[in-house]
Amino acid sequence: MTPKRAAQSRRRHRYPRCAATGLSRFGERKDARLAIEASQRTRGRAVLGNGVSTWNDLRCFKCGSCRGFHLAMRAGA
Repeated sequence: MTPKRAAQSRRRHRYPRCAATGLSRFGERKDARLAIEASQRTRGRAVLGNGVSTWNDLRCFKCGSCRGFHLAMRAGA
């Protein structure tokens, strides 16, 4: 693997999936909140550029199965 390709693969880190829900598993609440903030920035840039954003309002919750945190659509959004 070339050094450039190795650097790209490190940047595209993916969180593991929860076996019970199939959702991305964040180990800590702060990681889930950072993902929500990143989605809000993406949505803001799309709106400013007259584009369409696929991100909806999100919330995080603790999973009883894997004891990690997941993102879900906010009710009523």
